[in-house]
This record gives sequence, structure tokens and C-alpha cells, in this order.
Amino acid sequence: MSYQQIYINQNNLNFIHENYTEQIEAFELFFKDAFASTLDKNVIKFGGGTALSIYYFQHRLSFDIDLFLIDQQYLSYFSPKHWIEDTGNFDDRHYIDAHNHIGVVSANNIKVDILVDSSSSSLLIDSSKKIFSFNIRVESIEDILAKKIVFRKKDNKARDIFDIAVAISKDDTVIDSLLSNERITQEDLKIFLQALENINMQKYQIDIEIVEPISEYVTLGNEAPAFIIKHLKSRVK
Repeated sequence: MSYQQIYINQNNLNFIHENYTEQIEAFELFFKDAFASTLDKNVIKFGGGTALSIYYFQHRLSFDIDLFLIDQQYLSYFSPKHWIEDTGNFDDRHYIDAHNHIGVVSANNIKVDILVDSSSSSLLIDSSKKIFSFNIRVESIEDILAKKIVFRKKDNKARDIFDIAVAISKDDTVIDSLLSNERITQEDLKIFLQALENINMQKYQIDIEIVEPISEYVTLGNEAPAFIIKHLKSRVK
């Protein structure tokens, strides 16, 4: 299996080390404590808002680690029951160990969630060792956005709305690509648009401040719902 390599430049590294030291540490410790030595690390993908900010946009703060397994059968390998009592790096009293979701919290209060998702639009890998001490498979922008639209389209989470707005501002064909590749549907977009049109902007403004958009994205952060509504209206049928 061949992978497209991800290249990390110095500007990215400066942003990452200034804002994501605790997340990187939690990720490293999770791999050390929870990953079975016999398990191929390619079974897991790094996605969500933290991956989007670290590897692609460097646009905001993000606090949790979202990991996705390529096959349901691997989830049991990460069951906290097998390893969490042997480490002081994660809270051994409060964790999720369900058939479709594992969640743990690091000693410095970083959540690590592991879910199952076999879909992937590309094969990307960071083998630079500049961020993590191991090679890590990273979800593409399309992978991350598709999940946000499909699974959170009704939620009006400020961080998701901002992420989608930044992606559109970088590439105004990204929604069209997700549609044509059947990663999202017209129904997904209709529901997302309706949710945005009914958003509580007072709550949105409070929530967007928590993720602290960097200076060049502050205006877009504040106007993201309206920005996306305008973009979607010509695409929703």
C-alpha cells in the first residue's frame, strides 16, 4: 500500500509547538500505553479538528484527539480494561469502553476518542517524525469535513462550522467534490443549511471565542455561519 507523504514546514511546526504540546504528549502516551505491540499502526487514522488544525490550516485551537480505526475488529485491542490500570498517564476511573467507541482522558485532561470508520478518500501519512515519534496516518481534509457534515449537521457546533468555513475559503469546490464523490448527500446539506439558518448567534459567538481563531481568521470565524449559508444556497437542490 502506497501513501502520499505529508510535508511539515517550519511555520507549521512553530504553530503546533506553541499550541498543541499537551495534545501531542497525550497522543504519544496513548500509543505507548494502549497500542498492542503486534498491531500494525496503519489500522488507525488521526482525524477531527485537531488533525485539521495541525496538518492543514493552523487556524484555531483544538483540544481533543480523534482517532478512527479502519475495521471494527481492531477496537477491542484498545479496550482500557487491558491497559489503563497499569499506567498513571490516563484516568483509570472514568473512561468509555463501548462496542463502537473507546474514550479515555489523559492526566493533563486531553480526551482521546477512538471510533470506527472504514471510509477514506486518500492515503496520507506523516513519516517526518517532526511532530510524533512514530509514523501516523492522517485523514484528508475531505475525510474530516465529510464526518462533520454527515454526523454533526444538526449540532451547530461553532468549531465545526468554523472548520467548514475555512475549508471553503481555501477551496470553494470542496463541497462540490464531497457531493460528487458521494461522501455527503443533498439531504445532508439541506439539514445543515436549515440548522445554520436557525443558529443561536449569541451562543455561537461565545463558543467561537473558546477555540481562539488566529488573527487572519477572526473575521471569518465571526461570520462563518452566514458565509456557509451563502455558499450552500446555490448548491442545495
